[in-house]
Amino acid sequence: MSTIEQAWQLFGLKRGADLKTIKKAYRQLAKQWHPDQFVGDESAIKQAETKIKEINQAYELIKQELLEPTSARVQLKIEKTNSDFYYQQGVINAELEDYPEAIEDFTHAIKLDENYLKAYQYRAFIYEKLGYTYRAEADFLKVKQIKLQQTTASASSPAKPSSTEESVKEPKAPSPGTSPTEPLEEEEAIPEQEATPNQDSIHPSSWQCIHILADHKDGVSSCAMSAQGLVISGSYDCTVKLWNLKTGDLLKTIEAHSDRVNAVALSADGQSFASACQNGTIKAWKLGKGKVEEIFRLEAHQAAVTCIQFSVNGELLITGSEDKTVKIWNTETGQLLKNLTGYSAHLMDLALSADGRYFASSALEPLVRIRQIADGKLVRSVKSPSAISSLAFSPDGLMLATAGYNHQIHLWKVPNYTKLWSAHQGSPILSLAFSFHQPLIASGGEDKAIKLWHTQTGELLESIREHDGAITALQFLAHPKLQVLLSSSEDGTVKIWKTEKLNPER
Repeated sequence: MSTIEQAWQLFGLKRGADLKTIKKAYRQLAKQWHPDQFVGDESAIKQAETKIKEINQAYELIKQELLEPTSARVQLKIEKTNSDFYYQQGVINAELEDYPEAIEDFTHAIKLDENYLKAYQYRAFIYEKLGYTYRAEADFLKVKQIKLQQTTASASSPAKPSSTEESVKEPKAPSPGTSPTEPLEEEEAIPEQEATPNQDSIHPSSWQCIHILADHKDGVSSCAMSAQGLVISGSYDCTVKLWNLKTGDLLKTIEAHSDRVNAVALSADGQSFASACQNGTIKAWKLGKGKVEEIFRLEAHQAAVTCIQFSVNGELLITGSEDKTVKIWNTETGQLLKNLTGYSAHLMDLALSADGRYFASSALEPLVRIRQIADGKLVRSVKSPSAISSLAFSPDGLMLATAGYNHQIHLWKVPNYTKLWSAHQGSPILSLAFSFHQPLIASGGEDKAIKLWHTQTGELLESIREHDGAITALQFLAHPKLQVLLSSSEDGTVKIWKTEKLNPER
């Protein structure tokens, strides 16, 4: 695509069309020419791939014209070093549903003007829509602080209200998988099955909180535990902490990150652990006799690392990021083995199959991708009703659970990935975990509740509400006798739960 005129012609639009019309035209063209429409015809697939590239190039040209400060549409009479320039770019990118770019623009505006109220407001709305609750709350808090400062200042010296006091219209909710990015790589989509409604009966809780781990100074983003008796937690306070599972005692605090810790992982043998940071770095450590030895520190991704998992044998480390990639690393050397692309949105979660041969990955798109761990090859795709925020394989490898911001849990039968049932949490879901002892799956989310569901029927068995913040991570202990559940929360705590009782079969 060589000229802007050709771009508008390809879209079948007159120059200067509104954003809604542009987005509609883009989606129609992308759907019409997606290679999945031509399965079985290699010649047509190649033609479609070429056409998709032209469509994306045209879309980028049109976007650039919309963002160009000298264009007739935008009419920005300001310099690029001005915070207003980046704010206006952010608004346009948000309208185009290019949320990562919009966030970057608003962040740039805030760097140039730390009291840019409208930029904080708009960025907070986008964070909220994407499910980044903690970041949204931080921005909304900043908005309140700025307004308070302005009120105090105006009380002492009345002045004309600043333009930064204007209200900001909340952006439309993102449509996962439809943002203006490259189309998904060619995959087989599994048709959605009809969901079986669950019965909302709740039985008396049989789980007792035996330890509250409360040394973090901010919300806990992730936690993990091993059968060897170690618990690790990562927090927005930029630290990783090690705890004794049996006693709840704090063993060590590692202040090795310069930004918030988004995820932590423990190897199956309990001898290694890793952490993922907001600034794109990952770190891995080995546990020795009474000491912790750093194995490597890597500038792993170009954006925040959101999820991290060890392979079953501990030889590989898998990471997912907001840069829309999944990477596979050698845990001994830190060498990058595979860089997997083709995702259309931020990565959200990773889950390993019971046999250690496959892993599932989810992004802010209505699709789960199943890949081979050995080489990263895509072997299956599962189409979901909404974007997936959390994943979990059952210990026997026969089920995959998915959940998202539409408040629903879906249970799929492996290996055909037909849907068994769906259940409603009542809030966006951030974590899932299967029990090793009972037919149970635990879910946790924004409603601050841990809910236990029967894997065969989808019936709600228990609802535990003892956290004061969103549930960010859950894990059942892989132990032949002990029935232990671990939970972490944005309230800054990690809790260890235990039960001696088996829920009745239903």
